[in-house]
Amino acid sequence: MERDLVYTLHPMLPGKEQATGDGRWSETIPAAVPVGLIGWLADHGLLTPRIRSFQPASFRLAVHAEGRRRLDGEERVLLDGDAGEALVREISMGGAAGELVVASSIIPAATLERFPSLAALGERPLGEALARLGEVSREPFRYAVFEPGERGYPALPERMPAGRLFARRSVIRVTGAPILVVEYFPASLAAPEGAAL
Repeated sequence: MERDLVYTLHPMLPGKEQATGDGRWSETIPAAVPVGLIGWLADHGLLTPRIRSFQPASFRLAVHAEGRRRLDGEERVLLDGDAGEALVREISMGGAAGELVVASSIIPAATLERFPSLAALGERPLGEALARLGEVSREPFRYAVFEPGERGYPALPERMPAGRLFARRSVIRVTGAPILVVEYFPASLAAPEGAAL
């Protein structure tokens, strides 16, 4: 399971390639987002139960990569200046009909010191684990659109077709301790059955 984390899911790249300040992330949902996806992007609740309800009998969370690395400059700013090694976890969620969402979480060293159980989630959803740890809050979302081949476009699971992805990122705080989460949604979720969830 462990491999080199080459920022396959996370849109902020290391060093000189980092897209800091390029205007990629917006405070408002981009006009390009299909109407049926707006509810997914704006929803402040836990994502896992919603995905489970879409494919209840076959729901699965797959961990594609997990390992530690240093935060880049933009990540340090978003995660309270933490200079230690962060745990990066790259996952997808879906079921028999295919993967519905890909996501990455970046848990900084200081957060892991306070909540060491976050380093051993396995295939348990992060949101459900956080809900058991303490007071959880989410900072405002930022939104972006990614096209295949663009810098920051995630490596997709085999069962998720390539195409335009609609992303949101936010800092989640557990009793004040930050975690950066980025989630990518395919346009197929805008179909009536996905939009209705």
